[in-house]
Formats: sequence, C-alpha cells, structure tokens
Amino acid sequence: MVEPDIILIAADQMAILTDKNVQGAPALVVEVLSPSTRRRDLGIKRDLFDRAGVREYWIIDGGKNAIDVYRRSAGGLLLSTRLRADAGEALTTPLLPGFQLHLAPLFRR
Repeated sequence: MVEPDIILIAADQMAILTDKNVQGAPALVVEVLSPSTRRRDLGIKRDLFDRAGVREYWIIDGGKNAIDVYRRSAGGLLLSTRLRADAGEALTTPLLPGFQLHLAPLFRR
C-alpha cells in the first residue's frame, strides 16, 4: 500500500470510497518529488499506480520546475508530456474539462 500526496476520485468512481479508505485506483494521483522520495515515486509508486489502473499520474519536480504527466493508454501509464514553468505552459486534463493550471506560479524563481 502506498499513499500519494494528492488523489482525485472521479464522479464515476464514488463506489471506491469507504469510511476507512479508498478501495481502488483513483482517477488521478499527484506526487511532489523530494530528494528522499524521488526514486520511490518514479519507480515503485509509478509501477504500483499503473498496475492498479490509475488514469493519470502527475509528478511535480520542483528541481526542474516541471510536471511530468503520465496518461493511461492501451499499454498502461505512458509519459504523455513534460510541462515546464519557464516555458509559460499550463496543465490541462481530460479528467477535468475546463481545468487549467498555469505552472509558473507553482515554482519559485
């Protein structure tokens, strides 16, 4: 069992919520990398979330001012895109229509 930094349960998944915990794969999992968790987040956790069926996995890398977005495909979770704050990019996702997260304010300059 692993515990991500942030999860999103989609409307079509409400049945996985119990009084004690989440019994299934959330639609979205977000991890914020730190030096002590980097290897685990990029390896073991990503693999576990992939096997569980997570639809998207975002990895926020403050050292690189970037977010890597992994999206589910027929082959599992695949790196869809790397977004960079210094490029003025914004994150969107089909999981949240109309949602837009501008990266620049998230990272210190």
